[in-house]
Amino acid sequence: MHREARHAALHIVVGWRLGFIITSSDIRGTSCLYGWSFNASNSTGADARFAGITLHLAGLTEGEPITLAQSRDAVHAVSLATELIAAGERPSG
Repeated sequence: MHREARHAALHIVVGWRLGFIITSSDIRGTSCLYGWSFNASNSTGADARFAGITLHLAGLTEGEPITLAQSRDAVHAVSLATELIAAGERPSG
């Protein structure tokens, strides 16, 4: 449970710093569940995708072996990166 709490906290802190509004967070067993929205008022779609990549990868920095939940985070990050590349977009920052 401690590892999952650290994992969730990393998502939340990094997400908040990047401008996400974290709408919910819950730890159930070995799963970290959170809801979020991105404040896109001054951002492009590429900015939102890049921030999403960072948000998903944040939990992987906790230093523990990759769990199933963390591998889902990596899959989501790769999916967003693929969308960025396919669209030929770059984040503004």
